[in-house]
Amino acid sequence: MNLQIKNPYILGAILELKKEKLFGADFFMSFFAIFIKSCLSYFVFHAVFMNSVQVDANQITLYYIIVNIVALTVQAGMYVAYNHMEDINTGKIIPQLLHPLSYPICQYLDNLILTISQLVVNLFLIFLVSVLLGDATGLMELLLGFLSVLLGFTVLYLIQAIIGCFSVWFHDITRFRDVIYTLLMALGGRLLPSDLLYSGLKKIVYYTPLPYVYDIPVKVLMGNAGYRQIGIQLLWILLLGVAYMYLFEHHVKHNIEFGG
Repeated sequence: MNLQIKNPYILGAILELKKEKLFGADFFMSFFAIFIKSCLSYFVFHAVFMNSVQVDANQITLYYIIVNIVALTVQAGMYVAYNHMEDINTGKIIPQLLHPLSYPICQYLDNLILTISQLVVNLFLIFLVSVLLGDATGLMELLLGFLSVLLGFTVLYLIQAIIGCFSVWFHDITRFRDVIYTLLMALGGRLLPSDLLYSGLKKIVYYTPLPYVYDIPVKVLMGNAGYRQIGIQLLWILLLGVAYMYLFEHHVKHNIEFGG
């Protein structure tokens, strides 16, 4: 039965609600983000208070300072999904596709150069902080850390680029980006080092790319991780890179070229 609504204010409000596509992907993703944030609060209290985890004060302080420096260094990778979405939705990507240079490679290199320029300076800050806290980072840790941070940036870039390709099917992909950001905060080492998560969750997390953006580069810089973890970063880059290129070549370009 269709109700006849004559009040123009109520009718306008209902029409506005319909425009939001209430039960679309964006609606459900917003609730998923709330669920993830609730889990985050639980993990923090469970690890820190319920389990009474004891940590070295200098080590945990150094970890949080470095992870924030690393996060600021690779933050260019966080905007990739939005940039892809804007280019696809507005058609700005079309002239770039007509250019002989590859759009994915050009976009990646532009952001990589910016990240490298920031990292060169930030490595000095990391070394200085480690000296002040009495746990000086060695030259080998700095060199491996330099590589690991760039690999972490690449993992982040590819995750965001894959989300950006979803713009072919979803007009607004910001909710997908927000969920990934929340997962990185919860499980990727931004709020709590990944190895402080309780054992079952910790084992699962290290089979995902999440710790390899922030947590692993920080551990490499602190001398608590090495070649094996860098190798896993390279593996994730290969897997995510293949997924990204497939989505871009077979869906983004195809839809734009054929008006899908």
